[in-house]
Amino acid sequence: MDIDVTVYIPARFNIDVVTTHGDVDLGSIEGELSVVTTHGDVEMDDVMSSRIRVTSSHGDIEGRELIADTVELRTSHADIEVARVDSREFSAITSHADVDIGLLRGESRIRTSHGDVDVALADDMSLDIETEHGDVDVRLASEARMDLDLRGGDVDISSSVDLNGRISEDAARGRINGGGAALRVRTTHG
Repeated sequence: MDIDVTVYIPARFNIDVVTTHGDVDLGSIEGELSVVTTHGDVEMDDVMSSRIRVTSSHGDIEGRELIADTVELRTSHADIEVARVDSREFSAITSHADVDIGLLRGESRIRTSHGDVDVALADDMSLDIETEHGDVDVRLASEARMDLDLRGGDVDISSSVDLNGRISEDAARGRINGGGAALRVRTTHG
């Protein structure tokens, strides 16, 4: 038996949701957001807040546009997929699943084990990525100023990137466009 609960709230509203077995589907909102679910997906449209915190034990986390000073997304055995994140501080943590961020702005940390990471950086903010068994694909703007520290099973850098540094089959270190924010990537088998 399924029970659906629909709650209509003003566009500006602080939300604190806790559920053990159920999905949470949020439209566009402006306000503090905290969602904790044990077995359920969390889907968000556009969210503007000073802090967005979403935690799920076994559920996907999806969002269209998340704008906040701090964005924290954490799940396990489920994917994290957001079209756009604009924050000062961003973290996405999962295990045995993928992380896909269409466009990312802000100091960021992404962790997964047994999953791929795909992200496009919108600015020259620091990014730290770790996965044990997965591929990592990071796209940078051509004018990005970054200090690279990449290690993995097979490190590839586009020939269009002007890297001043060293590249080997399993590592790359150096500066892009004179250097700047840190881009650190670690993957064991990817």
